[in-house]
Amino acid sequence: MLRVGISRVPFAAVVAQVNLGHTPLVILSDYPTLSLSDVEAAISYYLQNQNQLDRKLAEEELMLERTSEPTRAALSGENSRFLRELQVQSRR
Repeated sequence: MLRVGISRVPFAAVVAQVNLGHTPLVILSDYPTLSLSDVEAAISYYLQNQNQLDRKLAEEELMLERTSEPTRAALSGENSRFLRELQVQSRR
């Protein structure tokens, strides 16, 4: 997953805001760990490589969707078991 600068902010999050028409200052207010130069560099890089990056980001999103579905199902099962165990323990 691409990140902005040395932060943990996903590049895709900045791109999404750019595509919504947000200004660098609005993006910066949503991600205060970034510097203005980080945001401007990310926007510049995106605009110079938009077609290639849109494809890459779409692939990443698809991969995330494919791996998230089984993970959500597994976690849901784990949460249900955990809640049942808590209910049994609280009855004792």
